[in-house]
Amino acid sequence: MEFQSIKNAIHYVFDTREEYDNHFLSQGIPAPKIVANWKEAKELDWVMSDDDRIIQILRRGSMKNTVRSPDKNKHASYYVRTVVGSFVVSNNQKMDTDFSSHEDRYNFGGKFRSWKERLLAREKNNKNEDAFVYFVAIIRDKPEVAYMKVYGTNNFIHAKRRAYVLMKLERIKLAIRQELKDIATTLEMDDKFHLEKVKEIIEDDEEKGNVRLSALQLSGKWTGMEEQEDPDLRPPSTEPEQLDSPEMQKRLLASDKSLKETKSINP
Repeated sequence: MEFQSIKNAIHYVFDTREEYDNHFLSQGIPAPKIVANWKEAKELDWVMSDDDRIIQILRRGSMKNTVRSPDKNKHASYYVRTVVGSFVVSNNQKMDTDFSSHEDRYNFGGKFRSWKERLLAREKNNKNEDAFVYFVAIIRDKPEVAYMKVYGTNNFIHAKRRAYVLMKLERIKLAIRQELKDIATTLEMDDKFHLEKVKEIIEDDEEKGNVRLSALQLSGKWTGMEEQEDPDLRPPSTEPEQLDSPEMQKRLLASDKSLKETKSINP
């Protein structure tokens, strides 16, 4: 949800139907009907924009035949104005809700961009994205749950799709890593701390072979000796490898051998 104030009145742009409904229910009134085609809407109607958000028509007026519409060799007869911008009513015109694409709400024009296009073009996280990072990194919510909290939707499928796109963005991943790094620094749990703990596990004869193997793999990743995929989005395995499988036994034997050779070098 976004909003701007015009003459001390706040005008909203809603991301989802649930967010829209909840806004009016919180005021004790039913949500007004949404007009699907904004070109047919009247003044003060709430409409669905072409980038799938809900916005109100603040003004609908007639043109003086001075502005050419996107239709070839035709002039628009009407225009509508929203809190974001003004749009001529014509077959080829699209309405967006991207504030950054409009110098002001009284001029026509502006480049139409979808939600995903705006997301990819943004260089810094906005307030909603900062909140999303907080719930994922600090509260440890699943991405779709974090999205539902921040953007006020109860649509799980919609939230999961949008959260997936957010989690693929490098700036979001960097922000999550930074949040976790800040916590680790506060707790004095830097790389040296973790490697020392892993080293203790590797050198502990009482630990099981699979535990030491996991510790060796982890230390290899941290020290850059083993290449790895980005851990933030890698899905967990649905079929964990059995400890008594031939492949796992080979890896355990190799781990024990590596551990003995390390101790022989550093007694």
